[in-house]
Amino acid sequence: MNHMMAGFRSQLLYAEVRAQEAVFRMISREIHDNIGLTLTTIKLFLNRIRPLGQDTEANYLKGAISMLGRVMEQLRHICRSMNGDVLEDQGLVNALQQEVERLNQLNQFQLTLRVEGEQVNFDSSKEIIVLRMIQESLNNILKHAKAKTVEIILQFAENRLTLQVSDDGIGIGAIQEKKTKGSGLINLCKRAELLDGHCIITSNTPNGTIINISIPLKP
Repeated sequence: MNHMMAGFRSQLLYAEVRAQEAVFRMISREIHDNIGLTLTTIKLFLNRIRPLGQDTEANYLKGAISMLGRVMEQLRHICRSMNGDVLEDQGLVNALQQEVERLNQLNQFQLTLRVEGEQVNFDSSKEIIVLRMIQESLNNILKHAKAKTVEIILQFAENRLTLQVSDDGIGIGAIQEKKTKGSGLINLCKRAELLDGHCIITSNTPNGTIINISIPLKP
């Protein structure tokens, strides 16, 4: 009975993941096709404006075009981050490297990625879940941690992937513990279990939070 219930829960979680990925792909296409096209058109119009000898106006226009260019680049990164097809084409490590580049452009913290061991490509549906777990961890750091440095470590060894996301922020703390259990962090443990792995979250040791996730690469 317990085995049947565990199998049923796994099926539900996989269905949830597939539904989320379908939504992410749809939003990514909408951003690329509609918002991206609109911003490109605005940039073309701005490039046609010629200020009449006013240095101040010329500088404002140049600054606006530059800012618009940065927004367009950030949107492209977001589209790639949301679209699971990119991961399937390029693999987990390359997708993470793009995520690191995107987040470092925000200048909220310094993010680094370290890969240890011989990289192994495994089932793409599992890779997507791993990527989303890391993104969930980083999202929580962005919103709550007030961190200055963040490190992601991927370790491939003996048919097992061990990943760690650590930061030097304010930590979770006892006051936040109950709230955290109801936040996105709880999904990390659920998704690790879905992959027959486990997740351990350690905070305030002495500062910051460390998330350790370990999963088997093959059954």
